[in-house]
Amino acid sequence: MNVALEVASKKVSHLALGSWDRTFPASRLEFLDFDGLMVEDTAYGMLPSAKRLIAKRFRVPSGYLERCPTDLQAGNLNKWLARLGDIPIFCRFKDEKIRAFFSPVYKPIDNTEIMTRITESYPPETSVELRLSNEMMVLNIPDYRQTFDIKGDNIAPGINFVNSEVGQAAYSCGIFYQRLARPAGLIAIDAVAARTRHSKNNALEGFETTLAKARRLALHNHLGKIGICLQKTLRNPRSGIVSFGKRFRLSNNDIRSIQRSWEEEPGHSLWHIIQAFARLAAGEYLAVEKAYRLQRIAGWILANVG
Repeated sequence: MNVALEVASKKVSHLALGSWDRTFPASRLEFLDFDGLMVEDTAYGMLPSAKRLIAKRFRVPSGYLERCPTDLQAGNLNKWLARLGDIPIFCRFKDEKIRAFFSPVYKPIDNTEIMTRITESYPPETSVELRLSNEMMVLNIPDYRQTFDIKGDNIAPGINFVNSEVGQAAYSCGIFYQRLARPAGLIAIDAVAARTRHSKNNALEGFETTLAKARRLALHNHLGKIGICLQKTLRNPRSGIVSFGKRFRLSNNDIRSIQRSWEEEPGHSLWHIIQAFARLAAGEYLAVEKAYRLQRIAGWILANVG
């Protein structure tokens, strides 16, 4: 559901309340179990994002740690932690819980910083779609002035901003196409004006140049690809959905959900399959991360047709 940019900005600011960062030597940390640790004699909980990152740091499956008894969790984690000695660990907190662990080379790019740049570049009443969680932000800004028609379908291009403060995604500014018919679907194209990992100073420098590049990309060469997708047909669209699902390692449940989405507007063209992914991603019940992944898959199919 679209809201005014001003409203979206306030939501991002509200979620940021209680967030703080600090760097500690690894020797000052002590795990109580996989759900909490002591930092300089103060106990903190562990959010799922922090668990995922610390398991990745120690190259241990997080599922294995979850299944271990709590004493074994603490023993293993502290043994691995001791190997780091006094190496600095950059910790990101949300109130009394740790949300992320990073090395000192990590440079925060916070959602509020990105929103500040966006609100400086767009009027406050601009219509946007915001998907926001503790782990990811996706902001889509459609440009309805550039709406075009493809065989009776009205499609608006737009610019999207993606960021994660806890390692789920790099900061990026890219493009999308949104079908305006109901049910609508959004296709996130892997054509970016900027993509920056959280290890660069001044990552948002040249923001206006990035915006100008994204606007050019949105009107570049994907219109012809949509036409090709409309002409390209599959004998068995259900099997085609299974093939794409397996290619991108989707679960069987996700594949069945996409097939049901296709049933809402069945057709044999590749465009119908793309729309099945995009339509499912538009569901408000989906987590931000899963919705964006489905949009990216739809964009990949479109960008690679030929």
